[in-house]
Amino acid sequence: MSAPMTEAAKPPPHMTGCACEQGSARFTQFDTKPLGCDETEGRFADVTLNRCRACHRLWLRYLVEYEGSPQGLYARTRFEERTMNMGYAAR
Repeated sequence: MSAPMTEAAKPPPHMTGCACEQGSARFTQFDTKPLGCDETEGRFADVTLNRCRACHRLWLRYLVEYEGSPQGLYARTRFEERTMNMGYAAR
């Protein structure tokens, strides 16, 4: 039996404990809608809107791949649905 969480160990109130909040969440955790390509300074980054299949939160994902690099670099941040209507129906 595990011990109850202390105040210091509890997640912030905006976090739900869903797998999408972990940096290691797999792409299969999300439904994806492409938004376009950021061509700024030759980056050609893929920009997508991802919706978590479990908790339905929206995330903005920005992926840059560099020639000769084995991995791309990406950032993902939580996105408030009320700020933009991108065709995802409320669930």
